[in-house]
Amino acid sequence: GGVRVQTFIQTGRQQVQPHTLGVRVMLLTAHAEGRTGRRLAEFGSVVDGSDDLEDAVGTILDDPFGYDLFVMECDGFGGIAGAEQAISSLIAGDAKMRVMLVSREFDVPAYPLGRRTAVCLPQDVSDASFRIGFDHVLRDRAAGLGQSAGQVGFVGTATSAGESAGTVRLTLRRNNGFV
Repeated sequence: GGVRVQTFIQTGRQQVQPHTLGVRVMLLTAHAEGRTGRRLAEFGSVVDGSDDLEDAVGTILDDPFGYDLFVMECDGFGGIAGAEQAISSLIAGDAKMRVMLVSREFDVPAYPLGRRTAVCLPQDVSDASFRIGFDHVLRDRAAGLGQSAGQVGFVGTATSAGESAGTVRLTLRRNNGFV
């Protein structure tokens, strides 16, 4: 267990966008050298990886600078139920950040309009769809709103994992009633 900090060398396959350069990502994965970490690094992200759910959550909550994005490869950690556990723990610790979930339980990519709702991607998602999800979850940075990870994200409770049009979607709600 424990948090491993890894440096990935950008291969140039994906063009780094200004709004994604230097994004701090906590990646919860059972595959430290896997495709998700490589993709995130190719986008110019600073990726910290963990193979333990409690360590990842603890690192996020204890980090003084704040992560911009939490990416969880759910299948190695109990699937959607594991994602709900991780998100509930982050909410309980008052973490506020963007979330991407990757799982074989998702049939198709879901890019929800709500800023406080997780982007959900199938395990076998294409590079293009992964990039769309990454850009979508960071769209407030692209818009130049200047909001930090401490101001954007989820602050409520995980309410449901349901099916909609063949897609399992995890919905997060804010305590103040905004979705």
